[in-house]
Amino acid sequence: MKLYAYCLAEDLNSLNDATSGISGAPVRLLKINNLAVLISDVDVVPVTREHALTHAAVVRSILDQTTPLPFRFGTLVTEQQLRNYISTHKPALENKLAHVRGCVEMSVKIIWELPNRKQTDAVKGERQGAGTTFLVEKRREILGDEQRSKQAAEISDWLRAEVTGLTRDEQITLRPSERLLLSAAPH
Repeated sequence: MKLYAYCLAEDLNSLNDATSGISGAPVRLLKINNLAVLISDVDVVPVTREHALTHAAVVRSILDQTTPLPFRFGTLVTEQQLRNYISTHKPALENKLAHVRGCVEMSVKIIWELPNRKQTDAVKGERQGAGTTFLVEKRREILGDEQRSKQAAEISDWLRAEVTGLTRDEQITLRPSERLLLSAAPH
């Protein structure tokens, strides 16, 4: 049987309550090299909204005791794989735990409507050849991309200014040509 890994934590010796995990499996604590891993015995984890919310709830269940480092949703491992991972990466994991201690991660996603890129009447009343039509549309596309990049940068600057002083670290990804404009994870 595989283990479903929810999160890694320090200074955690017991769970406050009998938390149910993925597919109703009990959550238990596995101690490895003075670190705690919250796990459940599960063989398969279908990707569902319910399972994603359960994963988050298990991680949240220890926030009043410690600051956890969540594993990626769907992480299935053996106990030996966990032991190898922790022993190999223990200094880096301890540094990461120290970095996030007392914090929570927050994700912000900003979605916007992209303009319809269908060709519009470039020059009203004039008949255009295929080459001219292509070049006019390409020019419009380039100018639009430049404008969206500028707007995306302005939104990013606004968000950064709003959370300054509240965050310890941030990771912002801009995608001006996609519907998901901005993805940010301040800590």
